[in-house]
Amino acid sequence: MFGVRLKPERATTIVALNRLTAHTKEVSELLARALDHNGNGCQNYLTQIKVINEQCNEFVRQVSEQLKHSFITALDREDIYALVMSLTDVLHRLDKFAGRFSRYRPSQCPPEMIRMVDLINRMVQEMGRALPAIDRPKEIQPRLKTICTIQREGNEICRAALSKLLRSSRPPTDVLMYKDLYEQLESIIDRCGNVGSLVERISIKHA
Repeated sequence: MFGVRLKPERATTIVALNRLTAHTKEVSELLARALDHNGNGCQNYLTQIKVINEQCNEFVRQVSEQLKHSFITALDREDIYALVMSLTDVLHRLDKFAGRFSRYRPSQCPPEMIRMVDLINRMVQEMGRALPAIDRPKEIQPRLKTICTIQREGNEICRAALSKLLRSSRPPTDVLMYKDLYEQLESIIDRCGNVGSLVERISIKHA
């Protein structure tokens, strides 16, 4: 399906996947900077995330329309569409978190939150390395294993952070705010894990 066996019409879809992956990586990096600069220009980074997400929405609409009229087999169209929508879901959730963070304007970012954003950034980077090798299952296995390991670590950090939060003496409004932000980040981590699982299934099917 991919790589050296690409047909000309399929190359366009791979370019689309690469573009979405690059945008996802850019957004995750912007989010990391926003948390690092909380209260000091972070709104600029959050605004950039929203702009990128809106651009990607239009791009995905165009790709979806192209797939309807392509000469790729229906099965391949389904695989490509699933990948496009999975990557888009990660982007949307990153934008959703950025929006919540912007509205809440927390006075500080706990180290667990910063760590979770860093893990998301690493998962996105591994996704970007795995996609070009999707037709080579053995080559992408280390990438997918890393994604799975990071996902477990992220879930563990989230559980520990929530437990710590509920045992803290923070005001109830702060508890609810941070709980929401942690759960938003955990959902992003899980969606990145879903992309990894999807890449593995498609890679095995078309090997």
